[in-house]
Amino acid sequence: MGKGEVFRSSPPDSAPQGPYGVQALDLGGARGVGPVRLVPVAEVLTVREVAEVLKVSTATVYAMVERGELEHFRVSNSIRVRRASVVALTERGL
Repeated sequence: MGKGEVFRSSPPDSAPQGPYGVQALDLGGARGVGPVRLVPVAEVLTVREVAEVLKVSTATVYAMVERGELEHFRVSNSIRVRRASVVALTERGL
């Protein structure tokens, strides 16, 4: 997958269209999760990438996640952070 490409599953044709031509999926069902917006892959960072951007260690990033200071989501056991969350963190100040 190249830079700027979007991971897509096969959403139903009736799924609402979001930014970047990405469709939102309602994966809630009985779990009550609600609509999920797919994000362009280039907009998602790993813990290591966040650490590089913020010039801190990965342990610091994990601690920020644990304290709730950094908005994140999980893909299996891996933590992922939207680029916009890192920008918002820097605007608020570390």
